[in-house]
Amino acid sequence: MWRPPALFLPWCGFAALCCLLMALSPGEETIPLHLGWISLCVSYGFALWPPTVTVLSITGYALASGAVLTMRAADGVLGWQETAEIPLMSVMALVMAWHVHRRVQSMRHVRALADAEKARHEERERVSRMYSHEMRTPLTIARGYLSLLQAERLSSDQHEDLIVIDDELGTLERVGDRLVRMLAVTDYQHPEPIDVDELLDEVGRRWGTVATRRWVVDASAGHLTCSRERLRMCLDTLVENALRYTDEDDTVRLFAYRADAEVVLGVADSGPGLAPDLLDGVNRRATGCDAEPLAEDARRQTGLGLELVRQVARSQGGAVRARVAPEGGAWVALVLPVGDRHPTAPIEEVTTPAG
Repeated sequence: MWRPPALFLPWCGFAALCCLLMALSPGEETIPLHLGWISLCVSYGFALWPPTVTVLSITGYALASGAVLTMRAADGVLGWQETAEIPLMSVMALVMAWHVHRRVQSMRHVRALADAEKARHEERERVSRMYSHEMRTPLTIARGYLSLLQAERLSSDQHEDLIVIDDELGTLERVGDRLVRMLAVTDYQHPEPIDVDELLDEVGRRWGTVATRRWVVDASAGHLTCSRERLRMCLDTLVENALRYTDEDDTVRLFAYRADAEVVLGVADSGPGLAPDLLDGVNRRATGCDAEPLAEDARRQTGLGLELVRQVARSQGGAVRARVAPEGGAWVALVLPVGDRHPTAPIEEVTTPAG
């Protein structure tokens, strides 16, 4: 059974009253005519009617009110030019209804996108919690038993085997941490002005307490509009890579400076550096030629690190560059535009390993 939309029946009654007043008031048709059209717009604004009902309502009121105006023009009470209001008001009402309908559809689409993003965010949180429980807990237990075994009197070969096991457990921990970090930064991040130099000092102090290296912070970039969380994540990833390529007596330098309309920030080290093919691959991807996978070297691991950094740089309108550092090792940096010309967009899913 058909149910009339909200406010449809009250408007029909008011429209009929307006037509009756037009018929009973020769020469005074203007006020009730326009009151009928205004009531239509108000009713439609409060309750979006189906397109068929909207078109039939506009057509019906146009015919009824137009019939009264036509009779008045035929009797000489009104000039024929007054009948031009019939099509004009009808077109105005149709345009109004089209714009309102389009706006409502857009709002529904936005709400659907927001609901989908909320669901994705909740799923990422669920995966992160699952990792903490399902992976970190067994790794912690395994590390505990490994420590007990290392305290036993074992042969040199057995100790070497335990060292290999400990190294592999560390690799699993780093893989899991990077996956969780990737999930955390794929959400939309609101850009804000941040002090890049202060951020580099903070990252340097934090890593200096957990890794023995000669730490250097060389920052003179000032402020940049971007996501602080994403930038910190990128620096952490680059520092992790530098630690993997260096030893305790090596230098790890965090740097940031301005070059024309760009901010360049990253990590350099005094280790053996990246293989030439790997350097070429990183820079090739910075220019958009990223169809081929990066070359392998002896110290690459999951392949998620540089790829995630590259996605963050691209979301900010920048790129990742790599070359040989003055210290002799690797120099890897994000090159980001200054200002807010490139808003921090959601990061696409990371599917191709890159570093």
